[in-house]
Amino acid sequence: MSSTDTAAPAAQVDDAPYVSQFNYRIREETSTEKLRRRLLDSPAIPGCLFMTGVCLVTGLWAFKTGRSRLSQVMQRGRVGFQGLTVAAFVAGAFMEDKTSRGVDHDKYQVQELQIK
Repeated sequence: MSSTDTAAPAAQVDDAPYVSQFNYRIREETSTEKLRRRLLDSPAIPGCLFMTGVCLVTGLWAFKTGRSRLSQVMQRGRVGFQGLTVAAFVAGAFMEDKTSRGVDHDKYQVQELQIK
């Protein structure tokens, strides 16, 4: 470092608000509210999970009673519904919108500190 380089001026943060000056009200959602919100956000996932279970139970019953053709069809259906469940999870992750959780992005804007 040469002697002609100068150090950057110290940032003045006297005007910056303290954390205690922010006025946010946070309310924890109950388990019932969380379940209802998640079911309404992605209704395909519980449906696919339910059908996976139905195919699994029916396939195991058919296997136990000796109906091999029905058992094979149900196990293939189970694999298909598992694939649909994974696809619904991935689609839900891509389509998730932060505004559905009560965050208004237009209301909050990032402002840079001006260093003088």
